[in-house]
Amino acid sequence: MDQQLFAEEMAIISAQMYLNGKDMLSTQETEDLIEKVIQEISKHSTLKDADLDIDPIRNVLQSYLKDHTEYDDEETVILTNDEDSENWLEVHQRDNKWERWRRFRNHLIRTKKRSAFQTNQLNKLTRRILSNIGNPALESFDKRGLVVGYVQSGKTENYIALANKAIDSGYKLVIILSGIHNDLRTQTQKRVDEEILGIDTEDFKTIVGVGKIKSLAINSLTQRTNEGDINSAIADSSIHQLITKETPAIIVTKKVASVLESLKEILSKVDKDLPILIIDDEADQASIDVKSSSTDRSDSTYVPSTINKLIRENFLMFNKRSYVGYTATPFANVLIDHRIDHPTYGRDLFPKDFIIDLPKQEEYLGPDELFGFEDGEGLPSLIQPIEDDKSEKQVYDATEMPDDLSKAIKSFIMSAAVRHLRGQVKEHNSMLIHINRSVDAHDKIADVVKKEFGSIKNMLDNDEDEIIEDFHELWTDDYIPTFNKMQIFDEIEPWDEVISEIKNVVFLIKIMVINGESNDSLDYQKNMDEGLYVIAIGGDKLSRGLTLEGLTISYYLRSSKTYDTLMQMGRWFGYKKDFEDLCRIYLSPNLIKDFKAIAAANYEFRELLQAMKKADKKPIEFGLRIRSHSVMEVTSLLKLRSATSSVELQSYAGRKPQTFKFNPNDEIIDKNYSSTVEFLDSLSIPDHNLGNKGKVRLWEEVGAEKVINYLKEIDVPEDIISGSPERWLKYINHEISVGKLKTFRVFLMSNQLKGIDGEVGKYECIRPGRKLYIHEPDLIDIGVLRSGYDLKDISDYLDEDIDLIQEPILLIYPFVVTEDKQPKKEINQNLIGLSIVFPESDTRNIEYTINTVETSAK
Repeated sequence: MDQQLFAEEMAIISAQMYLNGKDMLSTQETEDLIEKVIQEISKHSTLKDADLDIDPIRNVLQSYLKDHTEYDDEETVILTNDEDSENWLEVHQRDNKWERWRRFRNHLIRTKKRSAFQTNQLNKLTRRILSNIGNPALESFDKRGLVVGYVQSGKTENYIALANKAIDSGYKLVIILSGIHNDLRTQTQKRVDEEILGIDTEDFKTIVGVGKIKSLAINSLTQRTNEGDINSAIADSSIHQLITKETPAIIVTKKVASVLESLKEILSKVDKDLPILIIDDEADQASIDVKSSSTDRSDSTYVPSTINKLIRENFLMFNKRSYVGYTATPFANVLIDHRIDHPTYGRDLFPKDFIIDLPKQEEYLGPDELFGFEDGEGLPSLIQPIEDDKSEKQVYDATEMPDDLSKAIKSFIMSAAVRHLRGQVKEHNSMLIHINRSVDAHDKIADVVKKEFGSIKNMLDNDEDEIIEDFHELWTDDYIPTFNKMQIFDEIEPWDEVISEIKNVVFLIKIMVINGESNDSLDYQKNMDEGLYVIAIGGDKLSRGLTLEGLTISYYLRSSKTYDTLMQMGRWFGYKKDFEDLCRIYLSPNLIKDFKAIAAANYEFRELLQAMKKADKKPIEFGLRIRSHSVMEVTSLLKLRSATSSVELQSYAGRKPQTFKFNPNDEIIDKNYSSTVEFLDSLSIPDHNLGNKGKVRLWEEVGAEKVINYLKEIDVPEDIISGSPERWLKYINHEISVGKLKTFRVFLMSNQLKGIDGEVGKYECIRPGRKLYIHEPDLIDIGVLRSGYDLKDISDYLDEDIDLIQEPILLIYPFVVTEDKQPKKEINQNLIGLSIVFPESDTRNIEYTINTVETSAK
């Protein structure tokens, strides 16, 4: 390391020492600390004669100390089943200098302008993760965990830091499973080159990234080229000799069967006592066992799906093994059957040892921030509903450019121009067009886009009034109102400067098709000096893992039947510092609703992780559940085989449930009866005495609270269709919470023609007979409570269409159970039945998909 770089590292270390225990620094305190550190560095015995450039040292410190606040990792949800997990770091790593971590940290500060808060947070988070994987000094261990992040939120940086620390602590082999596409693997390999290896693996000569700070020995079995992954020819070579106990090694590979078979061949020749860490990026993709089979998955005859089997086989080869999955959509992972223990393939990849929920940075724009959970929440000014709710087919079959797609392209040009005016000249700018997964459709869409973009460019070049007016209308109707609402900057760029810059920026933009058959490549690194300006058209390769740098405009129509797939397609989530007001997402109205639903389910799931932390439970002790959707599945059906469904809230919107099953226990029957008498006595005199004998009583406005208290006292068995008063209560309480069902109309029913004379408290009535269908020791079943005419009579009494009511109606039925048209003597005839007529509502069933841990606990 040269003296200048050494001085910069010393400055950071010195600043850290002064920061110890300080939560915040004022501007003056920051400036004083910088000057104090610079003076100390200048006088350091090894540097006092060096010709140091002070400005870079000052810049590094300013970046590092920016908005300093100490990160408190108690805010992070860390669920572990090992109370002593921290001890091995404290005991066995006390003298560790953490050279690779410190080198990476300094790289982040110097090249990515990370602040003290950000690096402190990364340090503490990854230390907690590291503490929960195995101690490489032990003879054997098997650790499996899951790190849950957000889409486009910096998960890669986290596992790069973890890998550096794992190597520092004694792990000899790190394997990063990087998705299923070569583009993502190559992108990850480039990050590994820059931030772990310090050398360009294309030629193994060029020093890059952390290597410029300090050279540290490490072997890479893979390269950054498209052909640089593991293959059978490499497996047959002597490459396994690069994996030794003397020098750590790293492999970045795809989750593809042929590749993992080749990896298996390489690892079979390696010392099985070497500590190994497998980092599974996008751990819910391909890694899950999706084999459809009725065979018990712990049975010796069962063979898992190929990728899952190969990951488990490679993992089980080693005696000291840790597996850490990373994903933003953990639903499939937590739904893995935790009970599986196969004689050949061992346990499945359920995160048995820990789950860590990474915190969200303040500047992150995710589904919560963009969509909210209800209408009117989120940032609606950034969401552009696509008119007429166009389908995918409508767009790619169009002979003319759809107006909203043309508007989206113009928005991209405008956003790039405004970024220029804000000084973000050499930053990347990307637009995503994702309409269909078909490769043929991508080419067709690209032709339409190129034609439209060429027309816009020519019209701007010719200074035509029509295109100038289009941009001016977009500026005044969309951008200015959004600027004023979000107030990212105090001043709005002048229009004359904006249109002038638009005419320059348009000539920088390229149109690329990104799919398995295209030669186009989103190589942002090769365009670091000037920035890449690109309209990317594609499908699957743009839907998971791959980062679109500087993404401002997204035009997205592709629907999905599962939460995780749709969420991962949201490439627009991420950090948009200083240009979030320039982002736009063009979506169909149905997709906007879907993203709101997923945002709510995801938020609720993370709240459950918080509850697990507060309960101090392990992942194998605390059941997890994900809210279900009326149309979408939580994940693919093959990943749901171990999961079960649970209805948390049954919607009774527009329904007319009734009780027709009863407990024959005398005490229960009498309690239901007395509770009914008490309820009726608590009401004022009836508002109406109806029916041909005046014995049908109606109370018009009974407060919901009284009805709720009454229903709480009623004990009847649950029916799969009508539910029970307990389920009705959940629905009623939910509706009250959203301002509905404030009052009930209450009817005490009485038969109009014939029946048994009786009374309920002080009210005389004619109790209808109901035929006994089933009579068992614990059940009376009368089949139906209401007669066919009851609802018509109620409708006539109220002079309302029973299907269009606005207020709920509670019907109380005193009745008699009959057999051969005579009251059944063996039954206590103080029976009370209930029915409620509910008005229509937007509320739908709230169901949950629950994992085997929760199922086992029931």
